[in-house]
Amino acid sequence: MKELNNFNSRTLQNNHLEKIVSKIQSYILSNYKSHPLDSYKKIIEETKDKIQSYYLNHYSQVSYIYTEKQNIIPVPPCEIPNDNIPFIYDFVSYSDVNPGDKVQFRMKQEMVDGKVLSLLGNNKLEIEDKNKKRYSLLFTRLCFIKQKNECSAKRPDFSKVMSYIKDFQSLIQIKGICVNDDNYIVSIVLDNETYIPIVERLYEKHRDKMNTLPLVGNHDLLLLENKLRDIDSKHIDKCQEYQSYHSYEEFIMKLSHHHLIYLITHYQYDVPCIVTDEKTYNVDDRIRFEYTKNLRSDETIFEIKETIMEDSSISGVVKELKGIQIIVSISLYDYLSTIIDDPIQIIQDKKKDIYKCIQRNYVSDVFYVVSDSDFEFLQYRQTQLCLGSQHETYPCYKQGDESKLIIKETDYEKKPLLEKIIFRFIDLLMIHGIENMSSIIHETISVQFLKHMKISNEDIYSYDELRSQYLDTLFQRRNPFIQHYQSSHSQIRKINVRLLNENPYIIRKLYGQGVTITFMNEIKNKDFQLLALALSEVVSESINEHMLKELLIQHIENTQRIIELFKNGKQKMYTTIEEIIDDINSDTYIIDEIDIRIIIKELNTKGNDVACILFSQKYNPKRTYKHYVFGEINDTTKIISCCHSFNTDKNRYDLSSILKKNKYSFTRKELIEINSFFQRFLS
Repeated sequence: MKELNNFNSRTLQNNHLEKIVSKIQSYILSNYKSHPLDSYKKIIEETKDKIQSYYLNHYSQVSYIYTEKQNIIPVPPCEIPNDNIPFIYDFVSYSDVNPGDKVQFRMKQEMVDGKVLSLLGNNKLEIEDKNKKRYSLLFTRLCFIKQKNECSAKRPDFSKVMSYIKDFQSLIQIKGICVNDDNYIVSIVLDNETYIPIVERLYEKHRDKMNTLPLVGNHDLLLLENKLRDIDSKHIDKCQEYQSYHSYEEFIMKLSHHHLIYLITHYQYDVPCIVTDEKTYNVDDRIRFEYTKNLRSDETIFEIKETIMEDSSISGVVKELKGIQIIVSISLYDYLSTIIDDPIQIIQDKKKDIYKCIQRNYVSDVFYVVSDSDFEFLQYRQTQLCLGSQHETYPCYKQGDESKLIIKETDYEKKPLLEKIIFRFIDLLMIHGIENMSSIIHETISVQFLKHMKISNEDIYSYDELRSQYLDTLFQRRNPFIQHYQSSHSQIRKINVRLLNENPYIIRKLYGQGVTITFMNEIKNKDFQLLALALSEVVSESINEHMLKELLIQHIENTQRIIELFKNGKQKMYTTIEEIIDDINSDTYIIDEIDIRIIIKELNTKGNDVACILFSQKYNPKRTYKHYVFGEINDTTKIISCCHSFNTDKNRYDLSSILKKNKYSFTRKELIEINSFFQRFLS
């Protein structure tokens, strides 16, 4: 309302804004409700008491009223009223007091500042003022300064609460008490889910005022609340320390991988070789050779034979002669390739060999390890390559003519950071392959990424597919002479169906609100799977991708001039029917308008009352949507809706299902009710 008052007749230049402001003001006034504290304020005034302060919780809400009679009244947490009453932020009991605490007390009508010297017992404290004068004062006479130079509320005793709380019976009732493990009452709980913290009072079962109250807890609720919500500075420091380190590790991990990739592509590696041919070699001779690995103790010896073939050979320079053994310098890239491409060695042994190679020969040339005590987390982190440069500023360390990358000695768990960097690099190198190692610094590894990789003799499945027993369906033992069309469509739908991020405008315009477009993940026969899901909901659960393929193939085999039709419909240069059938039987066949037309026709022939509407931009140079209607339509025909959605990531059109309120099909009447435009092409 204060901001709205800025818009008055003098500042508003047109009548439109005045009307808006007037409307807002009238709406606020019409919906204004009394403040939750009003009913409490009324009772406080009736009891000849006054509000001294509001207690604010950790959400800056008023949760207690503290009065001049030192009564603490719990209220449902609410917004702060606009009445200029001061705030307090803590409660204090005698047991909470510590020597050195700041206090205020009234002496001869003046407020005196002081501090606690000691606790004397019997609720008395020794206080010293600014003039070094000492007092022995009751706890209840003191105001304890905790935050913002405001007094903290003192906890009332049990008897006092039981006395004044009766005045508020119309608003709150006592629900029970909390008695700690030492048998002291520490909190009184009310029926509106609030509580009153009190000065500890021995729980005496024989007293009527106590034994009639149920025990509802054994903890001091205020202390528990503060412990859960207060953030210790030590924890803040630890959190900031971890965040700072995590940020550093991300930075240095990626930068180190840059350096290791540079190392592999620019450095040489000396391999011990034994000559198996009769040729004589000299130092500095450049040779191209084939090799056979020969393990001798802890060392790998390469038995080499010179060759002119490039596909299976390595190029190197003779560096040293030792009788029948020679040292050949080859690129580190080629050497690591021999390890990674080894058809016999297991992955774990490959990783060990790569680690030995890098650790023994190159680590000291690439990295400069700084002890934790000498390392500082720098705000300015420049990403630059230190190898082969003359950089002297962080992250590079200049040593003679060489420049190295500075890294911290240990990680956050006090484990060697350098080993962590190298091991992670090796893992990523094994995943991507040495020919694609530039992808390491992008770290885009996912199940979907692995599925897209062309790996022979491997099928990739996600954990969700395993958990949903999708693999059990795939690997069921079946009789090869019996055709099984029944498949778990619900499982396939659960795992592989995804929503299109943005629906085309024409689809949203025609189908209205509640329309969704779904497509399939990168699975085998994804277009057939999607169409089968829709038809299994509408026609029969027995329909699956294999049945749809058979319908297509049967039609092709029994139709003349089918080759020309498919050439035009698919825009592919088919020459024989066998080529079309082979294409259909592949895992990546794409369904087009001609395929849906044939499938719907074959289903109609078999007595299924189903039709399909297809919206497509495909094969349309203007990229405008055309609609196609397949099948004979009467009043009871179930019509499914599909479209070709353009996949920008794959630069292709994907077959998608159009659903409205999770329904796959509608009758002609239902579609016309959704949008009268359907009447034009469904008549």
